[in-house]
Amino acid sequence: MDKPSIKGAGFAETWGRLQTLIREGRTSREQLSQRLGRDAFALVDTAPIPSLWYPVAAVDELTEWIAALEGDASPTYYRAMGARAFEELIERPAFATFVGTAQDFTERRGESLVKLAGLIYSFGEWSYRGESPTEFIVEVRQAAALTGFREWTAAGFIERLMAFIANEPIAVVPERASRDRLLLHGSATATHHKRLTPRA
Repeated sequence: MDKPSIKGAGFAETWGRLQTLIREGRTSREQLSQRLGRDAFALVDTAPIPSLWYPVAAVDELTEWIAALEGDASPTYYRAMGARAFEELIERPAFATFVGTAQDFTERRGESLVKLAGLIYSFGEWSYRGESPTEFIVEVRQAAALTGFREWTAAGFIERLMAFIANEPIAVVPERASRDRLLLHGSATATHHKRLTPRA
């Protein structure tokens, strides 16, 4: 594919929120046709198919419009969006079994878990460093398209994933190391983040 893309499974929850806003009369198809670009508007009427690819730029435009309608475009809003995406996935027994628990956690398992992102995004190389789900770095290379609010949705998803494994709250702080490189620093302590040394 020639454009950075996201699987339908990656924005099903966002699409559902849009349909709720339409039903509540907070927006309409006519208003959306005037405000959204062609690719974004094409997503409005049909529920995303989990296994199909969709242009991430169009999905982002739709997501930002939903945030504007709900009156919140804060990092907290987008972090919660990423957390909800995890909550939807963990309801699937096969996914919950694969995630596992802290008792069987290793760096290799962490690496496998973050590579699940490759099933959602058509771009980015995801890696994990840390022997524990409570102190780690997730590094994303080729991450130019993972910018703006997507840094926060990624942080929210990883927070809920690692909190589920560790059975305790985890805080994840995104750091844009360069245009193409994103670091997600995770720690069990919300106010102190011990920075592990990322791979060169």
